Amino acid sequence: MRPTIHVIATTIEGTQAALSAAGRLAADDSIVLIVPSRPAGFLQKTKSAIQQYQRIARELDQAIQIRVCLCTTPVQAAEWLIPRNAKVVVGGRVRWWWPTREEHIVARLRRFGRDVVSPSCHRARLLYMSEMIARF
Repeated sequence: MRPTIHVIATTIEGTQAALSAAGRLAADDSIVLIVPSRPAGFLQKTKSAIQQYQRIARELDQAIQIRVCLCTTPVQAAEWLIPRNAKVVVGGRVRWWWPTREEHIVARLRRFGRDVVSPSCHRARLLYMSEMIARF
């Protein structure tokens, strides 16, 4: 059985950064993208999101397996689908003073014994910095 790197889908930009990082980490490992989805509006939202994730995987030239999990939070999906001590990649925005949603996910997964890598999306960081500069 090949080792697996699990990627938790967050935003499109965050997931793209996470899949890119997982591709660099995964020498011979398989990559599984976990898409947490709430039951309300499941079919419409998830179908378009999966198509976007498949497009990203094609652009990055990666073979990924996509698993959709009906749950209330991404952490709940990870608890159900990702074994302890597994490699997990969560991409997203970062802030220096107040944690983002993605940073909360990373912290909780680490608390639950997952080995988490968290690449930030550069574009989101630049947008955030430009917003901060515009305020001053």
